[in-house]
Amino acid sequence: MRCCDRQLERRSAVFSKTVLFRDANVVVAVDQGVKGEFPEQTWLGRKLRVGDVELEATLPCPRWVMVTRDFADLSEDRLVLRTIVRHADQNIGMYANVVWPGTLEAGTAVTLA
Repeated sequence: MRCCDRQLERRSAVFSKTVLFRDANVVVAVDQGVKGEFPEQTWLGRKLRVGDVELEATLPCPRWVMVTRDFADLSEDRLVLRTIVRHADQNIGMYANVVWPGTLEAGTAVTLA
């Protein structure tokens, strides 16, 4: 799971392309009122509800060199990884375990428990 981060999008134009984080199974759009550059980093150990599905955030998701590689119509950009290391301790997103299975649908609200 990964959170789209507004601050990093501003730091690197290519960062806003979610295709760079192609291992993400769930992408969460965070409301403008949420504070902090990386709100998903506060989810560790917490449960998230997505419709009838319940997930538990278990580990931060470290990013490596793959986010800098050219992919589809994006050219190589080493600034992406440098920015992640400098501002997010190399972690963007969160690994999660399924506590209660179900069907995920685009646009379903995500709540923290």
